[in-house]
Amino acid sequence: MHEYAMTKALLEAALKEARKRNAKKINSVELEIGDFTLLNPDQVKTCFDAIKGEFDETVDAKLIIKRAKGMIKCCCGYDGMPDMDQLPLPICPDCGCIAEVIGGKECTIRRMRLEL
Repeated sequence: MHEYAMTKALLEAALKEARKRNAKKINSVELEIGDFTLLNPDQVKTCFDAIKGEFDETVDAKLIIKRAKGMIKCCCGYDGMPDMDQLPLPICPDCGCIAEVIGGKECTIRRMRLEL
């Protein structure tokens, strides 16, 4: 389950940043997860809830997940969302070719609310 490893790494990155700022607590973490990461948001939330109790700073933290739509650019001129039934391949819905992924690969901490 790569959701567990990814969630633990994201939580550790959030803790590192909070500790640099001498925060007492992390109240919330907002993640942006792209379609092409193949991370399941519900599983990420479950992992977050399981892991957050390991650290005093995150025991009461809330996780907010925003989705980033997968976007592609194809040699046929199509620019937009891929055929979502074909994920993880970025298939063009117009011509059926494999296209270049131009969005939806991110897994990023966008915002945190800290108690200083």
